[in-house]
Amino acid sequence: RVRTLASEYGLSVQNSGVLPLTSGDALDVVAVIMTVQGNAVQLRDLLLAMQRERPVLQLDSVQISMARGRMAAGAFTAQMTVSTMRIKS
Repeated sequence: RVRTLASEYGLSVQNSGVLPLTSGDALDVVAVIMTVQGNAVQLRDLLLAMQRERPVLQLDSVQISMARGRMAAGAFTAQMTVSTMRIKS
């Protein structure tokens, strides 16, 4: 879902992948690592949209760097780790 959200808010998803499942007593944590490229407004809009999602999407970490190349003026690349929890079945 987070990959779809990023695209909806105009970010270009460079790559993504599901991290190994983390298990607790009653909950599993499902995490995704994703690299996106875009501008600050697009990232802000994505982060605001994530807080409205159900189940809740939590931003665990983000690393931002300026994008390179001809089309990079004002753009950045962000590597994000996003997670959600689910009840064990």
